[in-house]
Amino acid sequence: MKKISIGNEDALLAIDVQPTFMSCGELAVRDGHLIVPVIRRLMDVFDKKRRYASKDWHPKGHVSFASSYVFTDTPVIAVADVRQWIETNAAYLSCNARFNVFELLQYLAVVGEQRLWPEHGVADTPTARLHPAFKESEFKAIINKGASPLADSYSAFRDNGGEATKLAALLHADDIKRCFFVGLAEDFCVGWSALDAVKMGFMAYVIEDATRPVDWNGSQAAIRKSFAERGVKVIQSTDIL
Repeated sequence: MKKISIGNEDALLAIDVQPTFMSCGELAVRDGHLIVPVIRRLMDVFDKKRRYASKDWHPKGHVSFASSYVFTDTPVIAVADVRQWIETNAAYLSCNARFNVFELLQYLAVVGEQRLWPEHGVADTPTARLHPAFKESEFKAIINKGASPLADSYSAFRDNGGEATKLAALLHADDIKRCFFVGLAEDFCVGWSALDAVKMGFMAYVIEDATRPVDWNGSQAAIRKSFAERGVKVIQSTDIL
């Protein structure tokens, strides 16, 4: 592949490079820690004014936390599940939940289903901050994702219900044309962000050795298929000058 020269129309987007997703974190991605030195080297290629980062920044009782529910054997919930809870007057929400069953039903009617995860990226906790190898001051902007109790957020451009963040506006204001994605995890937050970048008019590159997948239930193969269909390019850090 021809080497890619980085210029003023290029941005580095570091997606959720947080200890919560590293090897000792609450939602560990296998070998996630190995991306840190790769990203550290890439930071030298992109001007500070063209570096952006995102963080999962969830409140306790978030809709995506398994601990917000009283069952432990259902990895995904959908509209039909919640309707059954209402019909049977069953108590499926735990005391941790910061939403009620009717709010949950409305949310699921929009997003379709919600994958349940261990508590992770809990706002104002040490593991939710950027990895210690990075300082927030090294980025032009930090996007906090999933801060509402009733909206999960994989993409840095929008939450799962479609509510936009300020990221696209910032990139357009800076005349960015190409977005280079690193971080965790490739098949969820990195991948969704890259696909949304294309929708919003940017060229998108995922730097493979600067990310790692969860690979849950075929999610890695599915995201790569979406990349190929929608024009997201997968490259290596060594492809960048």
